[in-house]
Amino acid sequence: MKGIIILLLLTFVFTNAHAVISGSPHDVNVMRESTGELQTCAMCHTPHSNIEKPPLWNRDQPSQNYMVYESPSFDMYTGQVLQAPSTYCMTCHNGVSSTLVNYPGAGSTAGPDYDLGNNDPVFSNFTNMGVNLKNNHPVSFIYNPSIDDDDNGFPEPKADGPGGRKAIVGKKGIYPLYGNRQDHFECSTCHDVHDTVEYPGKEITDGKSSGKQIFFLRADNSGSGMCIDCHTNR
Repeated sequence: MKGIIILLLLTFVFTNAHAVISGSPHDVNVMRESTGELQTCAMCHTPHSNIEKPPLWNRDQPSQNYMVYESPSFDMYTGQVLQAPSTYCMTCHNGVSSTLVNYPGAGSTAGPDYDLGNNDPVFSNFTNMGVNLKNNHPVSFIYNPSIDDDDNGFPEPKADGPGGRKAIVGKKGIYPLYGNRQDHFECSTCHDVHDTVEYPGKEITDGKSSGKQIFFLRADNSGSGMCIDCHTNR
């Protein structure tokens, strides 16, 4: 009975994720300008023979050394290194070769459409950030609003995130925190990989975000609303 319940839950998760991933820039069919025969979820997930962490993860890549944001005005800098779940995002977004662990279809026959290689044209269809992240918003740091030398007005986290997870709660959205103590600010704090939040201005042209707003944000960022949810005094 427990196995049936788990199977139903997995089916629910994948079905609902597919409803919003399908046709988005995270859909392998959009990335590869496919006619739709590629398996949307398989680009990141597999129910069998997966990598243990995170559950059902289907992409393989050697560990990378990332250079993360640092600045004299970055109050919460602790000499951090990139960690999960940001490292999972970077399996595709760092521009380094990446393959599937388990390809869809009988016998897991390798399919190049699911693989990403160095200088792959598909990287032009979504952000290729490289491994130098010093010019990007800081991630993988401990979110501690009491350390705020520049008076940003960072809000205290609340247990209002998905599944009761600690999160930054703003006027525009809810931004979950990660790590064992649920105090780490990661890529997924601001971005929802399954694109479950609806807001105006999301359009695709030739596989690229072409509207007034990009996909996969936790909230509508018109008027810099997401930024102001954290930097309330700025």
